[in-house]
Amino acid sequence: MSVHHVKTHEEYEKLKDTDDLVVVDYSGSWCAPCRIFAPTFEKMAKKYKQCIFIHVDVDLFDEHPDCEDIKSVPTFKLFLNKKIKREFSGPDEKRLIKYIKRYGVKTDK
Repeated sequence: MSVHHVKTHEEYEKLKDTDDLVVVDYSGSWCAPCRIFAPTFEKMAKKYKQCIFIHVDVDLFDEHPDCEDIKSVPTFKLFLNKKIKREFSGPDEKRLIKYIKRYGVKTDK
């Protein structure tokens, strides 16, 4: 599976409407750390196929409720059963993997 690069609020909400683990990367095209981390996020989407990985451009979604509290990018939010479980800022692959595994997701070989 690959990362869903959502363009509309409707597309975003439809992808989040699941009981699966949803991992969302909120970033900006102007953000160097975001651009550097993007290939890692793509690689993770292929590795953890039972998760749904979403990329959100904060400049396109600045009025969406899930983006209102974002102070810096990249920010990652993990949703399970349609509820937010974790949130953090910074391109930290180890931390993101730790949270993915915490919710029972196994690596796809």
